Amino acid sequence: MASPHVIGQFTTEEFQAVGILYFILGVCGFLSNLRVLLVFVRNRVVTSPKHVLHVNMAIANMLIVSGFPISTVSSFSNRWISGHGGCQVYGLVTYIGGIASVGTVVLLCMERYVAACWSDVYEVVTASSVWIIASLNWIYAAMWAIFPIIGWGSYTVDVTAVACSLDWHSKNFNNTSYVISMTIATGIFFSLALLSLYLTFTKPQSKDTHAKNEDVDWLSDKTLVLIAGVFLLFVSLGFGPFAYYAMWSVYKKNPEVSMLAETIPPIMAKMSTILYPLAYQLGSSKFRSAYWKPGCIANSKQE
Repeated sequence: MASPHVIGQFTTEEFQAVGILYFILGVCGFLSNLRVLLVFVRNRVVTSPKHVLHVNMAIANMLIVSGFPISTVSSFSNRWISGHGGCQVYGLVTYIGGIASVGTVVLLCMERYVAACWSDVYEVVTASSVWIIASLNWIYAAMWAIFPIIGWGSYTVDVTAVACSLDWHSKNFNNTSYVISMTIATGIFFSLALLSLYLTFTKPQSKDTHAKNEDVDWLSDKTLVLIAGVFLLFVSLGFGPFAYYAMWSVYKKNPEVSMLAETIPPIMAKMSTILYPLAYQLGSSKFRSAYWKPGCIANSKQE
């Protein structure tokens, strides 16, 4: 195993600053996406089955930041406090959330493509069908997240000692093949999402359809397409550093990494979870009102 040469060690104050940042991002990310989940469940934001993927997106984002209590305490302790078993659970849960989040954004882009270019097919799609597709996405995410636990790849405490991640620095075939395979798979799905959005944007839209949806949905079809595009941007910002770091660690013969560089990818992933709720609020004044309304009192239920 080739361990990275760590430069720029954190001081006690810098460890505490990282802990505070993990805490703020964790609390804000979890509560803001929980709020989104409640709004979609209790209100007719969009007609069924459009709401299904958005509900799953909120759940995935909550999982991404769910490890913040352990990271926060570890930062203030200047060491990882949960041992090997805790590291495996941390990696499993957060990676399921991260991979499911990316997959859900891809599905949102594809859903918008089907709605725009295959409207006859889309009109007969039921909520049950979309839930099945969403479940397959969760199974896919769980598969990739479980592999490091059963022997393909591995989770380890990163050099900051405040979080667990993939072992980017081991040069054996086991870890390297896992990192390359997951990066390629993610890149393929990301490209598919880009293609779906491109075809959706270039498809002439029916004004009658938009007018009809505006009377029923808080988010029109046009707004949902824009939200899918913005989400794809957020995915790039949140997980792009992980992709770059993964490939850099594979091809770098003598890895040299700073504490700050190790901290950036997980921080960016967690920070991105706060951005998704903002897109909904900017897309609909009704959503914004319900989001900030105590109790998310429903105006109408989902079908």
